[in-house]
Amino acid sequence: MKVKSVSEARANLSSLIEEVRMGETIVITKRGEPVARIESFTLVDGSDSDRINSLAARGLAIPPRNRMDVKKFLSAHRPKLPEYVNLSDYVIADREESR
Repeated sequence: MKVKSVSEARANLSSLIEEVRMGETIVITKRGEPVARIESFTLVDGSDSDRINSLAARGLAIPPRNRMDVKKFLSAHRPKLPEYVNLSDYVIADREESR
């Protein structure tokens, strides 16, 4: 997510719109306070295939090879954390280990 001031957004609106078309979300600030968010618009009945194809053409995404089996995914074994482990602390520690 990128953050731009109102004056930057006004001066570069065309390039910001192009970035949004490519999947970027832009937060507009006024005097340092967020006032708006510009993000891609997707119709409810439309498909995301054009967007995926656009990202894939630029090397930013890999299209799915197969359709996802949602039932299988939702019924998959989920690891259990010990009661004393806070999930957010676990994620932060995991991220720090991978650096």
